[in-house]
Amino acid sequence: MRRIGLGLLLVLSCASLTFAQAVTSGTGAINGRAVARGTSFLKDRMGQQIFAKGIRIVDNPHRKRGLGSRPFDGEGLPTKRRAIIDGGVLTFTDIGAVKKLEASLRASESRLQQLFDDMPVMIVAFDERDRTVAWSKECERVTGYGAKDMIGKPDAFQLLSSSRTSTDGNLLGKHRVQVRSVACKDGSIRYVAWLSTELPLPGWSKCWIGLDVTEQREASERILGLFDSSADALAFTTLEGRFLEVNRAFLALTGYTREELLGTSYQALTPTEYRARNAEVVERLVKTGRPATFEKEYIKKDGSRIGVSMRAFLVRGSDGKPIGTGNIVSAATHAEPSKE
Repeated sequence: MRRIGLGLLLVLSCASLTFAQAVTSGTGAINGRAVARGTSFLKDRMGQQIFAKGIRIVDNPHRKRGLGSRPFDGEGLPTKRRAIIDGGVLTFTDIGAVKKLEASLRASESRLQQLFDDMPVMIVAFDERDRTVAWSKECERVTGYGAKDMIGKPDAFQLLSSSRTSTDGNLLGKHRVQVRSVACKDGSIRYVAWLSTELPLPGWSKCWIGLDVTEQREASERILGLFDSSADALAFTTLEGRFLEVNRAFLALTGYTREELLGTSYQALTPTEYRARNAEVVERLVKTGRPATFEKEYIKKDGSRIGVSMRAFLVRGSDGKPIGTGNIVSAATHAEPSKE
């Protein structure tokens, strides 16, 4: 044996692939689950030549004592003899799993679409270029504009973002709710409370969820109109005595402006000798829930005093718990301080 001298040599390596290995790889690639996941290199090769023309591979699940023999497949359907490769051409893929997955996706999509359509709130979504990608049926009902008028266009974003904000809005969790006026297709104006949020959905850059509050707003404006036009002086306070709202008659009675009163306490307007009596009335209101009538004096802005007759009633929140008092105030001929 002759030795090879030392030096740099080029080495060629060739990995051989046996027919059995090729068949194993091919049958694994035509499995329905691999096709459904998109991991099969044969997913788009149905009817194409993938082996030499002389190759024919047959799946016979009825062969006695065969390792893969079985009367039913994974979907519970009866098995049968079939050619997988015929003349080197791919003639069959196990698409049962694919069909099942497609049917499941269609059913899920249908349920989600039905849920989206039946939502009693307005839902509109935009892409990064502010084009509309979602427009719910409630949006169509409120505004009169259909999805075909909005999808793929920036019209909805322009319509909603250019509308006048009627209030600064309140916080709902970490999100701010704003009431905006919306010009509808028929020319009418509706008021919608909007919550803007971001959803981790492909193609959705931002999503607005809205509730039509036009009727509630109009009812509130009617009540506020009655409140402000009342000849009687009216005031709402917290249980601690902080003014929440006052009408024009109350302002005229005391000489203060609304900005000066809101957030301050009625105790600032109440002489010292009446404060204990005032606190007793509020305490009794909370305990009994029955309205109370009493007389006292207010200190006007100019420093003078005016005797008033008060009728106080309890105000409850949506949970039924006391949250404040309502007060009907009228000028009195005299007011008697409580005896100490």
